[in-house]
Amino acid sequence: LDVPTLVLHGAADGANHPDTSLGREALFRGPYERRLMAGVGHFLQREAPAQVLAALLHFFEAPAATPD
Repeated sequence: LDVPTLVLHGAADGANHPDTSLGREALFRGPYERRLMAGVGHFLQREAPAQVLAALLHFFEAPAATPD
């Protein structure tokens, strides 16, 4: 993908183990960020809405990379 990508993964996710989102950077050509959220399971937005919002705001405020 050529678009900025943010992956939020709950460290206590019992449905999709956090390791499933490791090492995926090579699949993305645009800016890529992975955040592992401690103490959060599969439903991040329900379990930790303030943390999710903070991660989204930080990601959207980051300057976009300019294409080469």
